[in-house]
Amino acid sequence: SESTRESYLSGVNVTLDDISIWVYDNESHRLLSFDPLVRLFTLNLTYVLTPASVPEQTQQTVSLPQASIAAAALRSQNRSYIMNGTMGVYSRNGLAVASGLWIPYPPVGLYTLHVRHSGFAATAVFQFEVTVGLPTSLRFLVKPPTTSAPMNDLQQIPLTLQPVLLLQDIANNSLLSSALANDATFYQYFSIPLKASCVNITSTSCEWNSRSPNGGLFEFSGLVLVGNNDQIYRINFSLGNFPGLFVVSEPIRILPCTPLAQKYAVSATTQCINCPDNAICNGTSTLLVLPGYWRGSTTTLKIYACATLRACNPSGPREVTECAPGSSGPLCQVCLPGYSLKSKACAACPKDVTQNIALVCVIAVVILLVILLLVYSSLGSKRLDATSVVLKIAINYLQVATKISELLAARYMPSFITEFFASQKTVSQPDTQILSLDCILGSNFKFQQQFVMFMLAPAWMTFIVGLVLLPVITLSRRWEARKAAEVEHRKEFRARREAGIRAYGGIHMRQFEEGYPVDVPRQKYKHSKSQIMVASLVIVLFMIYPTLLQYCANMFKCQEIELAQGVVRSYLSVDMRIECSGGYQFYQTLSVVFALGYGLGIPLAAVVVVYIYMLMTGQIVAFKVFTFLLAGYRKERWFWEAVVMLRKMAMVFIIVFITDHKLQMYAAMWMLTIALVAHWWSQPYDWASIHNLEQLSLSVLTVTVNLLLLFEYRGSTASSTTSTTTTVSTKSGMPDWAYWFLCVVVFAINVAFVLLLVYWLIWAFKMKVMLRFEKVNILLKLLGLPLIRSDRLDSLVKADERAEEIEERTRQHERHQRKFLSRVKGRGKSLKLNPAALSPAASPAA
Repeated sequence: SESTRESYLSGVNVTLDDISIWVYDNESHRLLSFDPLVRLFTLNLTYVLTPASVPEQTQQTVSLPQASIAAAALRSQNRSYIMNGTMGVYSRNGLAVASGLWIPYPPVGLYTLHVRHSGFAATAVFQFEVTVGLPTSLRFLVKPPTTSAPMNDLQQIPLTLQPVLLLQDIANNSLLSSALANDATFYQYFSIPLKASCVNITSTSCEWNSRSPNGGLFEFSGLVLVGNNDQIYRINFSLGNFPGLFVVSEPIRILPCTPLAQKYAVSATTQCINCPDNAICNGTSTLLVLPGYWRGSTTTLKIYACATLRACNPSGPREVTECAPGSSGPLCQVCLPGYSLKSKACAACPKDVTQNIALVCVIAVVILLVILLLVYSSLGSKRLDATSVVLKIAINYLQVATKISELLAARYMPSFITEFFASQKTVSQPDTQILSLDCILGSNFKFQQQFVMFMLAPAWMTFIVGLVLLPVITLSRRWEARKAAEVEHRKEFRARREAGIRAYGGIHMRQFEEGYPVDVPRQKYKHSKSQIMVASLVIVLFMIYPTLLQYCANMFKCQEIELAQGVVRSYLSVDMRIECSGGYQFYQTLSVVFALGYGLGIPLAAVVVVYIYMLMTGQIVAFKVFTFLLAGYRKERWFWEAVVMLRKMAMVFIIVFITDHKLQMYAAMWMLTIALVAHWWSQPYDWASIHNLEQLSLSVLTVTVNLLLLFEYRGSTASSTTSTTTTVSTKSGMPDWAYWFLCVVVFAINVAFVLLLVYWLIWAFKMKVMLRFEKVNILLKLLGLPLIRSDRLDSLVKADERAEEIEERTRQHERHQRKFLSRVKGRGKSLKLNPAALSPAASPAA
């Protein structure tokens, strides 16, 4: 048909114009009505695709998509024309009209329609062209990668594959002809660059434009996706405001930070930071906290050391810390009901309440017996009695050794060593953790109530001790006075017998020989109640002095804990149930008063009171009352116990206020070294053996703290991380054999010294018994079990008698001196005496 078009735009379908097929004769005349036959003509469609070529200016190697040949099948609106895949049309009066022919989604190319009839040798051919249609979609020739590098050290790394996109019509034909750009129909599509933007980021830093379009080809270069860690991104490519001309990339994931084991990807940010200490990293925002450390949530990077390794993550590394059974709260230091805090870890309370109460009572009785023993031995001791001196050295050692278990570095020691140090608190200083009052009083018994109870402890403990000791000491002193009177009477009897008073003395001698008792007048000799109460108060303050200081100092030790990102709370370190806010300031003010009163007041008061007492009553009486403070010291160093108390105060403040574990260890080591040097230089003790025992005590503590520094090398944990697995290794800079050898050394030297203290206490107790009860050793000697050898006993008895003689002379001298001073003050005169004139050699009369 002459009116049929020769060119069509591609689209959803190309509907051809009606095709008229005429029957001609040999002379090229149309037969029309001269052809009465109804003829069947078959139509077949062939085509030659126009290949799309990449413009020469394209910088990347791309492969263009090929059109689908199946899309060129010829269709007809009248399905009756279809016969075996071939289009058929019938003619009448020499004319056949093929109407409604269409081609779905035709590729661009040259199409040829072949018309055939079985009765004719010739074939009619009709050609037409299909050109690209209007752009309806974008297609990736080069897709963006599914991963993007992170921002390591603030370096922006472009995508490994820069995207290339192509405009296509609805039949997927590529619009690559440069001639199209000059066509008014297509100019609006080729005049603007392609815009790319992130789907879930509104920042302008996530928007790019392609280079100038090259035909229908859009290329990107230097495209950098700066995305947040652990986020999934898609890039939206769009061309202006044309609807449908957009395409979204596949999900793009930000790669982990490198190196994997050393970097941590901060969630919801573009930052890659170094892996936090005490954690395991794999380059992502997944962070595993090592055992012994605490992390509140996955949104915080703050990691805190737990009080003990077994309290946090006992089963292995976790993202959020898992507390041991019975523990909860910050740093796993809040005990659940049915658990009590012991040695900085929550331990189960006895299931039987009666058993728990009995345990508390037993421990309280043990503490009370220790105090009673100290008070009793102090009141009844003599110059040669070393019991109270050795007890004092033992308690001083135990109180400082107990603090070693509270050092931060002690968390790396095995549990049996920390338990060994912590168990010494039972006999060295009272504490609520020893008594397990939480198991009885419940969770409402918080640190404020414990603080008030211990601040009042000197009063009620002194009252209890004095109440128990008053009758005991009174009865004991009466019995001793009776025995002393008997001895004096025997001495008087021997003197009278030697003087020749036979009548009086013979009767009594026969009574002694026949075993009859001698009538001896009773003498009442006992310590006054005030002396007993003063001695009890001194012992109680000595025992609980470190505890008092620690409770006062702990009131100021608050720790800020980041529970989650932006959520920070300040908790009391010793009781994480208490927040350091609100009414807590009242207790802090109260602790300042008690800290000054007890911390500096007790040593200062001890020095002042003893000095005034010595001036008023003399050294002998002062020694009897303050035996526990003065026993064993030289006269020039009678104040040394106050120095020892200040040493304990320094140790407590180092533990409470220094939070850096290495600095804490160095401070404790320096303090003990200074104490050791000061003790060696001053030599405060009267006896060389006691001096050496105290020096050995300080040496053991100093060596223990020095060795404790080496446990820091055991605290490091190595980890190796791959893209798929994370391996944790407990190996560190210290080999296992070295670690356990160090543990054995620390444990051995402390156990050996404790055994040495036990030996010294037994020796001092034997000496005390021998000085008081000579007949006991005589009886045991007859049984072949003497407590002490006869020669040593004789020397001790003679030394004791000499000491008593010296004490008596000193007492008489002090008594005469006080009388003399009172007379002088009574006369109101000021005497100036020449000491040489008062000497017997210068003036016999004097």
